[in-house]
Amino acid sequence: MLRPILAPGKYSPRRPTRRCTMLQGLVPQGLVLQDLVVPSQVLLAFLLAPVPAGAFWGLGSLDGAWRVTSGQVSYRVRHFMHDAQGVSQQIAGSAHCAAPTCTLALRVPVASFVSSDPDRDRDMQAATQAVAHPRVSVQGSLRLASAEAGEAVLMITLAGATRRLAGIPVQIDRSWDEARVTARFALSLRDFGIEPPALLGIPIKDEVRIDVDLRLHRD
Repeated sequence: MLRPILAPGKYSPRRPTRRCTMLQGLVPQGLVLQDLVVPSQVLLAFLLAPVPAGAFWGLGSLDGAWRVTSGQVSYRVRHFMHDAQGVSQQIAGSAHCAAPTCTLALRVPVASFVSSDPDRDRDMQAATQAVAHPRVSVQGSLRLASAEAGEAVLMITLAGATRRLAGIPVQIDRSWDEARVTARFALSLRDFGIEPPALLGIPIKDEVRIDVDLRLHRD
């Protein structure tokens, strides 16, 4: 029977122990733990050991290169008559993480945003100068507060203007080599030199809500 080698008198044989079958898979191959008996206080310390920031229990670190495989970016505008939403699923991008920071780059064609009204889509493309500036691009960094959340600073280029947005909360849901990243923030059209389009002579609100929902795969 395989037993741990302990200093004489350190542990009493009468102290309760637990069979450590749950540790299988965390030790080198070829070592069988079926009959290994570990003192309860040692097992408890193992279970309560803190998980480092940027890592998932049993999933390892977020470090490395990641590629956007799918997802969507949407905008929501407000008018006194109604709200409207446009959605794009044509997102290209990547991220590289070295805890506690990730850098990221995203690109979305302006013409790929679709709402329920083709006339509205044409108006938004005209307002954002989609012919001269066909893409929205994002460069930024994400500082991880934990394996599930962080705060981003983004440089957004829209309609030929680049503006910095900071303090954007980001949520991360990861499973092995796949990750889902979500964020919500607001931007001002006038900050990008865009005059808000009007409906019945009344312009939409200057503030536009942006929702990001991305799926990434580790390269």
